[in-house]
Amino acid sequence: MSYRVLVSYVLSLLILLATFCWPLSIAESKEKDRGSVKIVVSSLNVREKPGLTHPVIGYVQKNERFIILDLKDNWVQINLKSGYKGWVASWLVEFEQQTAVAAIPLLNVRSGPDISSSIIGQLNKGTSVVVLDRKGDWVQIRTNNLTGWVANWLIVEKKAENEDAFIKILNPGTNIRSGPQTSHDVVFLASEGTTFPVLNREGDWFKIRLPDKQVGYVAGWIVSAHGIPNVERKGVDKILKGKTIMIDPGHGGNDSGAIGPHLGSLEKVINLKVSRLLGSKLKSAGATVYYTRMDDRKIPLDDRISMAVDKQVDAFISIHHNTSENFQVNGVITYFYTNGEDRKLASMIQKELVKRTNLTDLKARYGDYFVLRENPQLAVLVELGFLTNYQEELIVNTGEFQNQAAEGIFQGILQYFKKD
Repeated sequence: MSYRVLVSYVLSLLILLATFCWPLSIAESKEKDRGSVKIVVSSLNVREKPGLTHPVIGYVQKNERFIILDLKDNWVQINLKSGYKGWVASWLVEFEQQTAVAAIPLLNVRSGPDISSSIIGQLNKGTSVVVLDRKGDWVQIRTNNLTGWVANWLIVEKKAENEDAFIKILNPGTNIRSGPQTSHDVVFLASEGTTFPVLNREGDWFKIRLPDKQVGYVAGWIVSAHGIPNVERKGVDKILKGKTIMIDPGHGGNDSGAIGPHLGSLEKVINLKVSRLLGSKLKSAGATVYYTRMDDRKIPLDDRISMAVDKQVDAFISIHHNTSENFQVNGVITYFYTNGEDRKLASMIQKELVKRTNLTDLKARYGDYFVLRENPQLAVLVELGFLTNYQEELIVNTGEFQNQAAEGIFQGILQYFKKD
């Protein structure tokens, strides 16, 4: 066989292989492409295998997006920035297909997220694509027959209404109905802790997207809303009418309280932020609200007690954040001093806090604190997470957490006074 014939034969073989193998790789890529998910809670554990009993290998934060690598039962496999693969609970993520359109007449689609990567196709202006992933200034997209990377400044992304809004189910077996009234049929029973994207609000009902892509409605006053205002329980103005609540933001001034060892968070600052949010909710519900401090000043402990006695408050709520020598310790605690009404209020606040913050339940406990022990009024002290725990220090600094913590305390107070 001559040299020219041999070269021709080899080239023909390579072209034949490319003809068969290239479509195969595209088919395999499509087969593995399962879309993407967005994290919808403040901080989410990533586990080694699909299941709550498996070790935590990392954490992801709210609004981070990941391509779905695999699905198993109620778990989603994702690829962490560290390079490790792990599993997250499907009920704590939102399955999504972010869309965009090409913004120039001929948009180059490349094999990788940089200008030096080869061009594998082109899109006409206005062509709609699905966004799969992001790296720097580049976006991975998919059309009907092409998956690749484009520069993000050459596309226009479409943002859905209420994109970041979702609700969390607080009670097991919550009814999801076909319409925004209790007279409508139940189409789905939701488990406690499950989250659903919010499409709209109709009166006191949330219109939500169900796992099968169907639409349902849930009563707003029985769920916790995130990224959209909560629906207040009907009749709360009657429950708190005539009640006087004193909110005590712990520490202040030259007494910073705990200092987070990771981010340098000052407890006194976060205490005040949560306290203001709680006060706003209580006032909106008809309660008279007083604060032991409204700015960064140090108030002696006995002065705080004197304020509560002087105003003859119906409840004294002291807001704090915790520390521990063991940086692994995490969770929320509500303290009481007496074993009667104080304990009842603490237990109700603790229950509602755990529902809304998703932090570890360290229970309502006896606490020998001055503002409780020396206080003749109904009083509790809340510890909203550990600043010494890295993940919790991150979480408690977010506006989302602070609002949900205030909502949990507010709902616990409502539950207590509802018994009257």
